[in-house]
Amino acid sequence: MMVVSWILDYFPPWLAIVLVTTGSVLITWGLPFVDPKSDFAVEAPKGVFGTLILGIGTGFTIWGARKTASFDTVVVGIILLGSFMQGAVAVNFYRKVYDFVSNGSPPSSGGFRRKIIAHLLMLFLLLIALWTIIYFIIWGNLDLGIQDTVRLYWTIATVIISVLGLSTRFWFMQRGFPPQIMFGGIFLITGAEIFNLQFEVELTTFVLSHIVYTLGFWIAAFLFVSSVRNSNRTHRR
Repeated sequence: MMVVSWILDYFPPWLAIVLVTTGSVLITWGLPFVDPKSDFAVEAPKGVFGTLILGIGTGFTIWGARKTASFDTVVVGIILLGSFMQGAVAVNFYRKVYDFVSNGSPPSSGGFRRKIIAHLLMLFLLLIALWTIIYFIIWGNLDLGIQDTVRLYWTIATVIISVLGLSTRFWFMQRGFPPQIMFGGIFLITGAEIFNLQFEVELTTFVLSHIVYTLGFWIAAFLFVSSVRNSNRTHRR
C-alpha cells in the first residue's frame, strides 16, 4: 500500500487525522480498563465519564497538532510501533499451534464462530460506508474529478484492507484488553498509514517498518521459545 502512496496521495487528507484522533480517544478511554484488579481500574459511571472526557481531550490535542512540523514524527512513530506490534503478534499463530499440539484440543468453536461473525459485521459496515460514498459520487452532487475520484477509491480500499488485516492480527487482544484499546489501535495505525508524508519520509518509513516488524517478530519468538523451555523444565522436575 505504501508503495502506491509514493505516486498517489491519499484523499481526502482529513480522513487520516480523523482516524488518528478517533484512535487516540478510544485508547485513552480504554486504558483504565486494562486490568480490573488494578488500582487504576474504573468501575463507577463517574469514572467512566471522566476517562471519556480525558480521551476527548486527547483527541482535541491530536487534532490541534495536525499542522505542526512535529506531527509527521508522531505519525512515523505510530507506523513503526504498529509494525513492531504486528511482527510480535505474528508469533501468536505459532503459539496457538503449539498449544493445540500440547493440549490436544482445538480452540472453542464458540469463540471461533464469534470471531467470524464479528469480522463479517465489520466488513458489512465498511461496505455500507463504501457504497454510500459511491452513491454520492454517482448520483449526488459530489463532483471530484477523475484524479480525486481514483484517489478516493484507493484510500477507501486501503482503509478497508488495513482495518480488516489489523482486526485479524489483533483479535486475540480482546482477552486481555478492552475493545476500546483494540479498535483504537486499529484506527490509530490505519490513520497513520494513510497520512500523506513527503516522499523521502515515506521511503525511509517503508524500510524502517520492515526492519521493526522483523525485530518485533524475533523478540516475540525468543520470548515464546524461552517460555516453552521453562515450562518443559518445570514439568521435568
